[in-house]
Amino acid sequence: MAETILIVDDEEAIRHAIVRALPDLLAVQAVTGAEAIERVRDSYPDLILLDQRLPDGDGMELIARIHAIDVDVPIVVLTGNGSTDLAVEALKLGAADYLEKPFKLERLRTTVRNLLEKQHLGRQVA
Repeated sequence: MAETILIVDDEEAIRHAIVRALPDLLAVQAVTGAEAIERVRDSYPDLILLDQRLPDGDGMELIARIHAIDVDVPIVVLTGNGSTDLAVEALKLGAADYLEKPFKLERLRTTVRNLLEKQHLGRQVA
């Protein structure tokens, strides 16, 4: 069965580009934070790509809410307003990684592949 990623971004073009860049993964999509929480509860994705700015709030605040549902799911924060401080904050809040938009698709693929491999190995050990 294909691994599932949840793409949380209000920009349709970004979601579409990610789906095309990761064709071997099952992609579930959400536009808002509220939708993201529903999708996490419904599908328990293997990895989440989370935009920092969403129509209904701050993606950074969602990290804790998502980890309250699934503590082990890796979250990659995506942002168009990158800074070192924001990257450090995301990692402190529990994000596994941080990508600044516009990101290179190869960097996205590598990040996702590495995190999914780490997730898979962790489950084998458990």
